[in-house]
Amino acid sequence: MNLQSPQARGIEPLLSVIVITPDSYATVRRTVGYLKQQTIRDRMELVFVAPASDTFKPDPEDVGCFASYQTVEHGPVFSSSAARAAGTRAARSPLVVMAEDHCYAEPEWAEALVRAHDQPWAGVGPAIRSANPDTVTSQANLVIEYGPWLDPVAGGEHPHIPGHNSCYKREVLLPFGESLGEWLEAESILQWHLQSQGHRFAIEPRAKVRHENFARLAPSIKLRFYGGRLFAARRARQWSLGRRALFAVASPLIPVVRWLRCISAATRANGGTPPWRMLPMMAFLLACDGAGECVGYLAGAGAAMRRVSDMEFHRYRYHDARGEDAGRPS
Repeated sequence: MNLQSPQARGIEPLLSVIVITPDSYATVRRTVGYLKQQTIRDRMELVFVAPASDTFKPDPEDVGCFASYQTVEHGPVFSSSAARAAGTRAARSPLVVMAEDHCYAEPEWAEALVRAHDQPWAGVGPAIRSANPDTVTSQANLVIEYGPWLDPVAGGEHPHIPGHNSCYKREVLLPFGESLGEWLEAESILQWHLQSQGHRFAIEPRAKVRHENFARLAPSIKLRFYGGRLFAARRARQWSLGRRALFAVASPLIPVVRWLRCISAATRANGGTPPWRMLPMMAFLLACDGAGECVGYLAGAGAAMRRVSDMEFHRYRYHDARGEDAGRPS
């Protein structure tokens, strides 16, 4: 671990933001640019998790405004959840957020999350907006992943908060020790486990982020399938073979239930009008997710974590028909 604190102000950070890159600083520069706009940036720590600390070089002009920053050397990022766990263990503040390179925080996001943690919440989630709402595929992916928290959303206690870009008290994560990376493979399951121990969660609607979604169909199919497989495998890790088989048989029903919930969430976020154009796409992508769950219950995760991690970064590759040759958005 390479610890750097260029300001040497002696101010303890209130919030640590975990930022992962599989290669260079250029991949996360845009995300850091939005973090620079935060109203409490001088009380924030950036924890970069990168393959090698000696070749990862943040721009001093970008990071000089924060309370501190550090680079955690993790080696090749085959598992984004393992990288996030390493960053969490290295963080210096009592609150941690696991950011994404394709999610952009609005200026009061960090301050709103920190203020909300004055209450005894284990985790506080933001309200979600779309950073690229131009295609039906992008809109459908956003609702499938973040439907319950689409802006506008009511604040206060919620049974579940968004995976990534939410703020946890670090003290509730550290007891997982070396297994934290496994729990972070599916944050829904992590949150269910914490709830069983008496922890509670909330949404802070003043904390807003804009999420960049997969806008092309082919990569969306892969994302939904491997995401479903990873979730099911993590959920069923301690289950008997009989219970796995039962859930696999029932898995075709899961997309139907989720589709109805997604319709409700999208209608609420759309001011009470059902988003008719989006419904067939949501149904199809949820069916892909359900197929992945079926495989996950029967055969485990396989290479799903690595596949999902590969697709997490350089999101601009999935914006249009030019695929990986598409240019990075400004």
